[in-house]
Amino acid sequence: MARIHGKDLTAVSVDDSGGSARALVAETLSVSFPQITETHDTHTMGDDWKEVTGGLKGGGDISHEFFYNNTANNTDHVYSGRVGVEGTFTLTEGTVTYACETVVTDYTIEAAVGDMVKGTATHRQTGAITRS
Repeated sequence: MARIHGKDLTAVSVDDSGGSARALVAETLSVSFPQITETHDTHTMGDDWKEVTGGLKGGGDISHEFFYNNTANNTDHVYSGRVGVEGTFTLTEGTVTYACETVVTDYTIEAAVGDMVKGTATHRQTGAITRS
């Protein structure tokens, strides 16, 4: 496996409210794509150490930070229509693509005088992550 640099991110796409995938890699500043699992406590009363076993996977929050762009079919158009709506989030780095269904739970625009306007969207995973 090769080491991947952030500049090797080749695709980030987000379904808009109509279900069409929109390419947002050009505006992307950072993406945090967790793959999580719950744990179940399996220790016995009186044990000195906690014991757990793996549980259900998923349900993590994907954070997508990007440059705000209000042109047609870009970051503002996509995310303002996706809050509370399910769609596909796809991330490709090098040769590996991750995809999952998400609901956008938060869309924030950050504007500081003298700086580029940025935005952040939080996606809640609603199902399995596919890796291809």
